[in-house]
Formats: sequence, structure tokens, C-alpha cells
Amino acid sequence: MTDLKFRIVAEGASELVVAVPVSGVYNFGYAGRDQDSVRAHVRELQGRGVPAPAIVPTLYPLGAGGATTETRISVFGDQTFGEVEFALINSSAGWLVTVASDHTDALVETVSVSRAKRTCPDVVADRAWRLTDVADHFDGLELVSECASAGGVPAQQVQRGSCGALLSPATLQELWTQRVGRTPPEGTVILSGTIGGEPPPGMGIWQMRLHDPVRGADLRLDYRVDSLPEEL
Repeated sequence: MTDLKFRIVAEGASELVVAVPVSGVYNFGYAGRDQDSVRAHVRELQGRGVPAPAIVPTLYPLGAGGATTETRISVFGDQTFGEVEFALINSSAGWLVTVASDHTDALVETVSVSRAKRTCPDVVADRAWRLTDVADHFDGLELVSECASAGGVPAQQVQRGSCGALLSPATLQELWTQRVGRTPPEGTVILSGTIGGEPPPGMGIWQMRLHDPVRGADLRLDYRVDSLPEEL
């Protein structure tokens, strides 16, 4: 198991730090509520050489070491990219939600999407909200992603949309239970799948945000990518 620490942020309360012994990381894909758009996206990806999934939404297991809260990751080559998502974390303090990046290798993706997911770690913010604190307005939460090269170029926005465009946390938890055959145990980390947009590969700086317009609050994720050469 890999322990990840999260600071739970709540209105009118001191931050609580909780350690989560991660037992498994799972990435949903093609998890939009508009299934017509999902099928169109699958056809678009097929046109780019990405294999079509056997079933949608997809659910990819990454293993206990599949996520990190580090602000710097190392990848191979210059064809990786981040996708903004929300992450559900089953902790000793209950279900938490935060912003995350499903960092993926575009080159490997043309061979196997599941292998591409496992090539890079998911990057997860180390601050989180209790899911119960945002459950009544969850669809209105907003996901935003920006990226830039490492050369000082200003960041460009590449993704922006509401969590309401994705399957709800309750639906994701239910689908997880159906696919795995049990309820998610403590230590389970589930990524939601992403919203629309075209994150470009090869960027060295990624900045992501989960915005709550009702409470005027944000969770932020900033990380850098070091691209390692395939050989020296």
C-alpha cells in the first residue's frame, strides 16, 4: 500500500490531515452523462488510431501505487499529457473529493489505453473537501485545466466544464461496485474521467482547479513534468 496524506478543508473548521493507505487506484473513462457525445468521441479517437473500448464507461485499475500527491513527476518521452478530473477518496474520515490529473502517454494510447494510463501516475491534489459538503450542488462544481511549456510561456486554458457533464459520484461508486463485485473499501481512489478539451502532449507545467461557485472555494493542483530520454 501507498500512504497519501490529504488536508481536509471545511468552512468554519481547522484543516484536518488524514492519511489514506491507498489500496487501489481506478480511472474511469468515457464517463460523460451524454452517451451520444461519448460514442462520437470514441469514433473520433478511433480515427486517430486509439482502440475503441469494449464497454463504456471504462474502468482501468492502476494498482495501489498509481497515484501521487507529489508536485513533480518523471515520464518517458515528450508525448504525455494531463486531463483534469475529480477524484473520490474513501478515507477514515469518509468520502473525500479533490481535483486530479489523469496523466497519460499519447503514444502508448494508440496501442492500449489501459497501458497508457499505467505509464504515468495520476497526480492528485493534497487538499480535499468532504463529499457531503458539496453533494447538494456537486453538478455546479467546475473543472479547469491550463498548461504551459517549461520555458516561461504563459499558461493556456485547455479544458473547462462542470462536473455535471460527468457521471455523478454516486453513479461512479455504483458502477465500481458492479464491476469489482464489492463496495469500495477504505483506501480506494477513483478518478472520474475527464471533460471535453484537447490537452496538448509535451507540456512541462500543468495547473488544474476544482471551483465551487456556491462557496467561493477552490482546490488547486499544480505540477511539473520532467521528460526523460528513452536512452542516453
